Amino acid sequence: MKKKILTLFVMVVMAVTVFFVIAACDEGLTTPNYTVPAGLSARYGQTLRSVTLPNRWEWDEDLSTPVGAIGERGHYATFTPRSQYQYSVTRLLTITVHPFSTPARPTPSAVTFREGLSLADIELPEFWAWTDPDTMLNIGTNQTFPANFERESFQSATNVQITLTINPIPTPATPATQAVNWREGLSLSDIELPDFWRWVNSDTLLNIGANQRFPANFVRANHQSATNVQISVTVNPIEAPAGIAAPSAIIVAWKEDLTLFDVSLPENWAWADSSTEIVVGTNQTFPAIYTRPNHLPTDEIQVIVTAVDVTSAIGIDVFIKDFFVGIAYFGNDSIAGEMHHFYDVCKNDILELSNILELLGFEMDNNDGDYGEIDRDFYLNNLWVWIIYDDEEVWISFIYDN
Repeated sequence: MKKKILTLFVMVVMAVTVFFVIAACDEGLTTPNYTVPAGLSARYGQTLRSVTLPNRWEWDEDLSTPVGAIGERGHYATFTPRSQYQYSVTRLLTITVHPFSTPARPTPSAVTFREGLSLADIELPEFWAWTDPDTMLNIGTNQTFPANFERESFQSATNVQITLTINPIPTPATPATQAVNWREGLSLSDIELPDFWRWVNSDTLLNIGANQRFPANFVRANHQSATNVQISVTVNPIEAPAGIAAPSAIIVAWKEDLTLFDVSLPENWAWADSSTEIVVGTNQTFPAIYTRPNHLPTDEIQVIVTAVDVTSAIGIDVFIKDFFVGIAYFGNDSIAGEMHHFYDVCKNDILELSNILELLGFEMDNNDGDYGEIDRDFYLNNLWVWIIYDDEEVWISFIYDN
């Protein structure tokens, strides 16, 4: 019991002692001159460390303490005077907490037009939204459309004008090489191009050839136009006509070093090897090729050639009688008129040698069938016969060689 009374007495004595110490410390202290900080501000999410106080003021809370929600928020701070004879002052200071600034307006990348394109198809950054997302878009550069920004703890923004560029749809790839078979009157208008492509000059007539280039334009709404695009065209020759027959047997007067080069063929025909030599003989065959313009050549076709030795009078008679239907003159101009007259007279007749000689001014001895007043040696040495014939005509040239 005595021990408890002693303990209580000691506690009372200690309390009185503390009281007198405090009173002794406060006794004689004065109020310092100070100004309460005002106009303090911070952004949402910042801490007291971001809010700078005037000299000799310090935050009572830890500097990592958040400033608080947006609006006016209070935090205690203490002013400590220089003099030890002035007491410290603690005050509740007001911090105005502002939202984050609105971020920079978005700059969407250019987009390519398509049917039904609207602002709803143009994606904006998070927290941004078009004011009217149903607005339909057309091709154009630097078009502006309003958008809004709304995010908690951020400064809102309305009707911010955002710039958009809507590009036309790119020109499609150049059409591939157009290949056609030739025909009479073929023009570019006969070659169909893909939709929206047009030849610059569709009336251009076409000839056979590979990778010929002709200009065309591409024009389509909401697409990038293109002009004078070079499109490749290949015009193929058509197949050789079927059933081409060889020229009728050709009869020629043989001469020294006679070759196929000396033997003309009908139009569109050519010898496979014109250097081939011809000897005297009947029914010799030589390969020839028929090539009609704008057609593929035929395979080699065998043509029959008979070479006659004109030093025989009988041979000449048979030669002319059997095959003559027309005459053309290639020789001495001094008798050209006479020869052409001869052609006009007899081109549609089948004449024997006697008739031809009479037309040339020779007389025939009707008694024995010989050719009267004919100098056979003169005839054989100075006049020779050249024949080319097919199923339409036969040409005979009397060539005067002096």
